[in-house]
Amino acid sequence: MLQKLEELKKIALEAIKNTEDEKSLRDLEIQYLGRKSELNGFAKNIASLSKEEKPEAGKQINLAKVAIENEIELKLAELEDKKMEALAIDEWIDVTAPSKKSQEGSRHPISSFIDEIISTFGRMGFSQAEGPEIESEWFNFTALNLDADHPAREMQDTFFVNDVKAKDNPDTEDNRDSGMVLRTQTSSVQIRHMMNSTPPIRIIAPGKVFRKDHDATHSPMFHQVEGLMVDEAVSLKNLKAVLLESLRELLGKPELKLRFRLSYFPFTEPSLEMDISFPMKGKPDYWLEVGGAGMVHPNVLQNGGVDTEKYNGFAFGLGIDRLVMIKYGVKDLRLFFENDLRFLKQF
Repeated sequence: MLQKLEELKKIALEAIKNTEDEKSLRDLEIQYLGRKSELNGFAKNIASLSKEEKPEAGKQINLAKVAIENEIELKLAELEDKKMEALAIDEWIDVTAPSKKSQEGSRHPISSFIDEIISTFGRMGFSQAEGPEIESEWFNFTALNLDADHPAREMQDTFFVNDVKAKDNPDTEDNRDSGMVLRTQTSSVQIRHMMNSTPPIRIIAPGKVFRKDHDATHSPMFHQVEGLMVDEAVSLKNLKAVLLESLRELLGKPELKLRFRLSYFPFTEPSLEMDISFPMKGKPDYWLEVGGAGMVHPNVLQNGGVDTEKYNGFAFGLGIDRLVMIKYGVKDLRLFFENDLRFLKQF
């Protein structure tokens, strides 16, 4: 048995030494070390040997196995070195050669438009404010004067987040507000800013918001900018002037007309819908809704810690994606989120 074992080891080592590629080496590994290999057969036959022969046979089998394994590792390293040498010859790079012209990326049209919004309102004295995208129900609903049974709180309209607790809910006595949602508007930023500031306040809050809508003009994730001005003796005239001048500049239409319609929002009183005059469908004055606005409801101001005896204010919300669609004449909102370079290179 020991003589046959020695012969097997010699044949295996010679075969491994002469192999020329990794696949053949792996085949030899299976042949000589695999579960059905002859070496494994020797190990199984130890039981048939005498008590005196078993120790020496077991020792020689292990030595043969180790020798074959070591030879395979050495051969594998040798083959890897040869592969790297071949790559160095066949795929070398001349680092002194002029580089190929690389494609330069560009800002996404929505990101660029948000920059324009920040710049335009910045010249009017509005600073940018930010807040979390995962928001407590108190900041997203209750502080904005939305009742507990308001339709916006329903599961079919809002994305509720499981296993996340409200960390900074000041209304600790109201257990209904312990949940968290993906914010449905950036109005929650207004509350956070008022709670940590004192009037006069002029802010805009651009950012992502989330609602369960998905079609040519709606997306589950979209962009919105909220504006807030709180000061003494703020009026609807101030609101109209700010919106008219900003929209004319952002859309590049100096003669743009703006129309207000009475509406209802829980967080403003009075509440207004905003339309702009936009040539469409063959009509020179086709009115298109672009957002909502109004004078901030006293309850909202109080929830933000503002003295309503001294201060009042206006707020507005504009759909950024809708404005970009209007500016560039894009009819399907989904095109902005498909990352098709043929579309994005137009901007």
